[in-house]
Amino acid sequence: MPPRKAKAPATKPLQGTTTVICGTFAKPHTLATLTERVTALGGATHPSVTKAVTHVISSEYYYNANGAKVRPALGNPGVKIVSYDWLVEVEKKGERVDEAPFLYTALPAAPMGGLEALEAVKEGGKGGKKRAAEDGEAKPKKAAKADAAASAKAKPAPKAAPAAKSKAAPKAKAAPKAAPKAAPKAKAKAA
Repeated sequence: MPPRKAKAPATKPLQGTTTVICGTFAKPHTLATLTERVTALGGATHPSVTKAVTHVISSEYYYNANGAKVRPALGNPGVKIVSYDWLVEVEKKGERVDEAPFLYTALPAAPMGGLEALEAVKEGGKGGKKRAAEDGEAKPKKAAKADAAASAKAKPAPKAAPAAKSKAAPKAKAAPKAAPKAAPKAKAKAA
């Protein structure tokens, strides 16, 4: 019998890629679980965008809000900003798939960003709770705080009338300490 040929080692679909994961995703998807999934597929992960990064997996909400990890990736044509669905498709097929259908730049242009996106989420527009649940992403808890901060900036509280400055009476000098009383003289000895 002829000797068996050794199987070529299977390459993992994300071998040679470095991925940054950003945004808030629906449970049970945490940064740790998504990192494990990328590394199981042969990819490396990094906490921030560097020259070595090839992909950014972002939630739609984080992308529309122009998050801190998205901004440097937008200026780098070598970095592909993709949705979570790209990772799911790579896992399903067991091979690297074309990023084009999953690129955020390939999605219809979002007419809003930053605080406008937060307002739309608040009003139930694009990226609202129902949409986020369908997309597998969740609205960050910080959005409510950001909405409150934006409202506070838009409608400043009325200023209170300045208090009239009154001249305070000068501090009274402390009364001098009384000298200790002399001890009573001893009674003369009666004879």
